[in-house]
Order: sequence, then structure tokens, then C-alpha cells
Amino acid sequence: MFQNLNSSAYHPKCNTCGQDLFRRIPCPEGKLCIDEDTPWNVIKTNQFTYVIQNTGQPRFWYISMVSCYLDEVTCSWHHYTGAPSADNKTLTHIPQDIQTQRHPVTKLFTCSLLLEFIALCFNVLHTAKFAIDGIGFEGLAVAGDIIDIMSRTLFMLLLLLLAKGWAVTRLELTYKPLVFGVWLAYGIVNILLYVWNTTEVDIIEEIDEYQTWPGWLVLTLRVAIMVWFILELRNTMIYEHNITKLNFLLHFGASSLVWFVYLPIIALIALQISPLWRFKFLLGITYSADCLAYCVMAHLLWPTRSEQYLLLTSSDFTANVEELDEFDESPHVVHSDTIALTTAESINADDEDVIFTRPLKNGATFSNHLG
Repeated sequence: MFQNLNSSAYHPKCNTCGQDLFRRIPCPEGKLCIDEDTPWNVIKTNQFTYVIQNTGQPRFWYISMVSCYLDEVTCSWHHYTGAPSADNKTLTHIPQDIQTQRHPVTKLFTCSLLLEFIALCFNVLHTAKFAIDGIGFEGLAVAGDIIDIMSRTLFMLLLLLLAKGWAVTRLELTYKPLVFGVWLAYGIVNILLYVWNTTEVDIIEEIDEYQTWPGWLVLTLRVAIMVWFILELRNTMIYEHNITKLNFLLHFGASSLVWFVYLPIIALIALQISPLWRFKFLLGITYSADCLAYCVMAHLLWPTRSEQYLLLTSSDFTANVEELDEFDESPHVVHSDTIALTTAESINADDEDVIFTRPLKNGATFSNHLG
């Protein structure tokens, strides 16, 4: 790659009329880079600046860092080979820091998964003790059921946030009061249904929780949230252009809809099942569906895959990322997988002249065209 750039890239000895493409790093601490011979051309508080004349179609530019050096005698590039040594005068020691960041989506999913695991442990302990003495741990069973409800409502919140494109297409969440209000209402209604089922429904009655009016209220609210989820996901996919993110949203939406719709369908089927097996049927299907949903979500959020479509940045750069999001979603942007609106308005990026100018102290400018 660098051999091909020798004819167009500037170097004080090998090519004095080339474009300003290279910078030697690391730069001296607190000073400008070696290649910056015009301090007035460098943006304040920075160590180097690239000046690009590109008046046509907007585009993103990327910087490539390669471990290599230029032989100024033969003007040829060479890679560094082997381990660094003290006698290698061309290699500068670069201290490196690694910052580990955890994505907010994975945090929320891990919290939901952990709560579900704790709830299952509590219920298993109660069931095992009940099988021994017929009493069990009543308090532990109640705690397990409440934590299980919290886990499922937290998982629903995660689905709603992803459907709105949070941390996938944008970092700023819109309509926060509405989202968290619906989530809180659904969680409270589920807890009230549990309290109603344990205190008001006689154990000898042959009805389950979804045959009472609180149960129908929960199912109705769940269906309403599912419809809202579909609309939000549709709007997110309309404003998304990245193929990888669109594929993620497509698979995510299909799997999430299965999780949303299974409970109302199972509640209707349970009406045709004998009361002797109805509770076990509902319990088995519910745990199986939740387990499948967690497995699918873990597959979608696996680190080697999720880095392609999940946004991760610190709060200091939030404003810049939001600006890039707005640019990426604007209608004038022509992506590689789309077609320009009109022939007259579009510009062929391959035929466009882009200049990396190199202003000198005497006011002259050397530049070549890329086209």
C-alpha cells in the first residue's frame, strides 16, 4: 500500500511535491508532530491536522496506523519485524493503556439474567425443601416469584429500548417518561396479579391467574406493549441505513415478537386443559419460552457479533456521536448500498477530485489530485 503511495505522498526527501498524507507517530509530548512545519495550520490543542479540500459529496475519512518505517536512502517502506530492541533507533516506545467498557445493553441484559437465575434458585430450594417435609420455605418462594416478575419486566424494558434504537442507532433515548412509565405500570400490574392470585383466589377453585380480571388486564397490557414495540421497531428500521444493524434489528424483532405473543396464546390454550395439569402446563411453557428468549438474546449480544452494531462511547463524545447519527440519517447521504436520488444531484465519489493540501511557510501549496 505504501509503495503505491510513494508517488503521491509528500516526503521532504523522497517526494517534495506530494500530498500531505503521512504523519509519524507518536508525536513529542506537548508539542506538534515532526511533520507539522506550519504551526498556524494545526487546530488548537491538537498535535497534527489534515487539510482536505473536498467540496463535492460528503464522506467519512479514516486514519490507518501501520508499524513501519521509510528508508530515506532508497525511499522504500519496510515493516517492523521481531521484538523491539534497544539498538533499534527508529522505534519509539509507546506506552499503551487498555480501557474496558461495558455496553449498557449488555449490562441491562446481564441484570435481567442474574435476577432470573436468583429467582430460579429460590424456587428450587423451596421445592426441594417442600418435597422433604411438605412445608418448604414460604418466604423464599414468595421472594423467588417477585424476583422472577422483576426479571421479566426488566427484559421487556430491554426489548423496548432496543426497538427504539437505543445504543444501536442512537445514544439518546426519546420519550423517556413514556417508556419507563409503561415499564413501571406493567411491573406493578404483574405484582398485583401475583398478590391477587395468592390472597384472593381460593386454592380449591379450579381457575388459574389468567382466568381472573387482573390476569386479563395483564394480557391486554402485554398485547398493547407488543403493538407499540412493532411500531417503534418499524420507525427505527426506516431511519437505519447500515445493513449489519438492519439484519440485527430484523432477527431481534422476529424473536422478540415470539416472546411477546406466546403468553396470550398459551393462556387461551390452557382453558382447554384439565385443571390437574393446567398449572404445570403454564409453568413449563413460561419457563421454556423465557429460557429460549434469553438464549436468543445472548446469541445476538455475543461480544464477537454485537461490536458490529452496538454503539459504545464515553459521555464526553456523546455530542459528536449524535451529530454523526444525524448526518448518517439525513436524506442527502448516499450509502454504498443505496442509489443516488437523481443523476444531476449525485456525484460519483470515484471521479471526484479530493486534495490533501500541504501549505508551506512561504505561502505556496503543493497538491495532487486523487481521482
